[in-house]
Amino acid sequence: MKQKSFYSLLLVSVMTLTAILSSGCTEEEPEMFTTQRIVINYTDSVVDASISPDANTRSQSVCPTPAGGVLTSKSGKKLYLSCTETAWPSDKIVKTRGTKVTTAGISNLGVSASVYPAANTYTSAGCGSYFYKESVSSGTPMSYYWPTSDYKLSFFGYYPYNNAAFTVQSAADATGVPTYAYTVPSAIGSQQDIMTGQVTDQSGGSSSPVNMTLAHRCSAIHFCITNDRSDAITVNSISIEGVKYTGTLNGSTWTLGGSVNSSSTNPFTLAYGSSVAAGAKVDITGTSNIFMMLPQTLPSGAKLKVVVDGEEFETELTGLWI
Repeated sequence: MKQKSFYSLLLVSVMTLTAILSSGCTEEEPEMFTTQRIVINYTDSVVDASISPDANTRSQSVCPTPAGGVLTSKSGKKLYLSCTETAWPSDKIVKTRGTKVTTAGISNLGVSASVYPAANTYTSAGCGSYFYKESVSSGTPMSYYWPTSDYKLSFFGYYPYNNAAFTVQSAADATGVPTYAYTVPSAIGSQQDIMTGQVTDQSGGSSSPVNMTLAHRCSAIHFCITNDRSDAITVNSISIEGVKYTGTLNGSTWTLGGSVNSSSTNPFTLAYGSSVAAGAKVDITGTSNIFMMLPQTLPSGAKLKVVVDGEEFETELTGLWI
């Protein structure tokens, strides 16, 4: 009875895969599959893709003394600001959007898988030839089974799953690593910590879990303000303008669109509205309002704008977000 149930479950997959893998197979030959279901476990990478113009280390968690981060208003007032990255969260709370994600914050991810003869590699197989854009929970067996040792499997994972701003562009029959597209939402709270990972050329006939490491693919930017004045200030908002905000991701490589954002086109503005005491240094973005930007060489005309006590300060943004 177990075998009959197993055959019934895989009937559609077998009929589809036989046309791809071998002209000698038929739908009456489900022996290409074992009885071992696939389990995928995932962890997040400790490698951070964020950037700091102050040459901070990637693991630095404090706001350093501003190095040349001087913003000037039209009236000539000065504001000192540093831009840095955040440390990885060590807590296990549920993560919101606009927050760096740990494994504890991932309820599921999307996974596609290719299956192909053992003599070949994933570069010649359709990235979704076995299954395509399936929702996977860590440690939970899937309704798919390992092929026999005559075949190999490759897995391609992505997070977040089923998100309108981050989509799989490659069709199931596209060979090699799938391509993803992302448009950075204008609202900081809607921006995502984009992660992808892959495990390639795994031998069939396995019963071991697939361990996939997801790497963070966006530049996670946060801001600290140092108030060197003798009285308190109110920080109304902080904005990034003139940066590229659309791109496609293949492997670890982004290819960006040519358009840049502005105050009217995908404005990246964080409303703050809180007081900063005289002599204080405050992390404006905290842990849940981080700017999740696309890695890029900042275009000419990129700007950082901060509104303090109703007065606008700005400075040019230059350098590299990696």
